[in-house]
Amino acid sequence: MTVLNKDKILDTIKDFITQGKFDKATREYEKLLALDPQDMRIKLRIAELYAKCRQIPEAIKSYREVAEHYAADGFYLKAVTVYKNILRLNPSLMDINNALADLYEKMGLNKDAVHQFEILAQTYDQKGLFQDSLKIRQKLVELAPSDAGHRVRLAEAYQREDKKEEAIEQYEVLAKQFREQKKEAPRLIELYERILPHRPKNKEMLADLVKIYYDKKDFKMALKWLEQSKQHVASDSFLLALQAEMYGSLNQLETARSKYEELAELYQANGETEKALEAYEQILVLLPEEIENMRPMIEAVEEGSFERLLKNANEKRQKKAEAVQREEEAKEKEKEEKEKERELQKAGKGQAKTQAKTQAKPQSAQATPVMTTGKKSEVKPSAGPVVGSKELAQWLKAANSSLALVKMYQATGLDSEAKQEENIAKEALKKILAVDKNHTEALALLAELDNLSSKK
Repeated sequence: MTVLNKDKILDTIKDFITQGKFDKATREYEKLLALDPQDMRIKLRIAELYAKCRQIPEAIKSYREVAEHYAADGFYLKAVTVYKNILRLNPSLMDINNALADLYEKMGLNKDAVHQFEILAQTYDQKGLFQDSLKIRQKLVELAPSDAGHRVRLAEAYQREDKKEEAIEQYEVLAKQFREQKKEAPRLIELYERILPHRPKNKEMLADLVKIYYDKKDFKMALKWLEQSKQHVASDSFLLALQAEMYGSLNQLETARSKYEELAELYQANGETEKALEAYEQILVLLPEEIENMRPMIEAVEEGSFERLLKNANEKRQKKAEAVQREEEAKEKEKEEKEKERELQKAGKGQAKTQAKTQAKPQSAQATPVMTTGKKSEVKPSAGPVVGSKELAQWLKAANSSLALVKMYQATGLDSEAKQEENIAKEALKKILAVDKNHTEALALLAELDNLSSKK
């Protein structure tokens, strides 16, 4: 019986590797492995040599045996390293990706596990293996329950498999998370509008959706949802009050009136007399011509209250009219200021053209020689444009305005718009410096513009 000399074999392997004879080195390692089939270090070396020889299937087979052995013995970190080696050779092996993800989960490395499971889910989706993808999506939500993206994709996977109830449940969890996290309105709107057709009895969600639209002043969408949920609105004073107010804002006065009447009746039925009177008061505000028709209804709620409500309604109507007038005046003022600004810019451009034409004239055209007998010819300069302090102030204001826009556009990445405003500002400053080349503020603004331009 031949006794193998392990040290001698190792020396031979070393020589073969140095000479680049990897296939011969592999055969020598296999002799050692035959002595101890459980020696994972030797099997790992064999796998590495197979990889160097581009014998990929053999390398993967050996790596897999080593990784599975390490994992079974609880050496998870070693197993992870070996599985990664396999994926470098063939990233598309789903069972290896799955095994790696499971190991990460066992090690408590949830972030790594999530990343690996996401790779799996995407690959299953691409291959049309939707059942397998669904299972992975469920696992992802278990590992990262607060991640909105994973929950949305799980809900979509349920929908794809025609599991509508499970999908809606996921959207409901997500909506609750978004409310708690105070996410932006558009994301909540999208979720609510997916859920409510399947959960028509969810009055809390309906109220939340309507309130979001109300705050956005999108009254038409808010009213659309309220009209679809009449059974809720009729018994809910909050929703009914919003509905009445929004119809009033949209100038649908008769509809608003009917809603305020319903609201007043609901308040009365609940024993809330003062709130019922406030609802009737709103009708007086909207429809002053209905004063006499409203008197008996109001007096029936509380005798002697009509005059008080009428006074309140008149005051509110007056304040509303004043507010509307102030708003219109503000809009008109803004319009006038914009018009003045346009005129100023137009005037500035016209002045620039005039100066350019003047400077472009030949010297002979700019001066007229005056000949006198026995004396040298004298040149009498022509009178240049007279620029007053008012024009200078206007150009300076225009330059400051454009400079502010340059900064804003640069900050938001609108480079072409920034360049346009920069040119406008520089044009205004050149006009000032043409009149007063030492104008301190104009020089400072021009330097600031140059500095901004160099930073782009």
